[in-house]
Amino acid sequence: QVKQALKTFFGAGLGRSDSCETVASRGDGDGKENEGGVEQEEVRMKSVSNTLVDLRMIRRWFQENKSLLFCASSLLLVYEGNPSCETPDVTSLKMIDFGRVRRNHPEGDPGYLHGLETLKELLIDIIQDEEKRLGVCARTNQVNNN
Repeated sequence: QVKQALKTFFGAGLGRSDSCETVASRGDGDGKENEGGVEQEEVRMKSVSNTLVDLRMIRRWFQENKSLLFCASSLLLVYEGNPSCETPDVTSLKMIDFGRVRRNHPEGDPGYLHGLETLKELLIDIIQDEEKRLGVCARTNQVNNN
């Protein structure tokens, strides 16, 4: 369910569909993709990749953390984008809710690190699923166009 929620989050506003027919009909025939096309799929994948970069920095810090425990802390995932604008979409991942951080925990916070690892795996799964889907759709479209 979390993976599906992340897919929905990253697909919001892109007019996204999982059907190969929709992918095939998105181009307008001039070699460029229109508002619902592959270009937007690339935006979506770039957003997921950028989130993984932010996540890597947070994970590194938690791997080195040997003193703090983060009780009830959260991650805020922000996506700012408008497919109709020429400005690049921006994603950011930030830690929030530090009111219950505890000091002097010699093992750091393995639970938080486990959650970060799980999020990393889910984001990688989304990228791999999209690559498979687009690969299958591209082959289907080639067969249909010949």
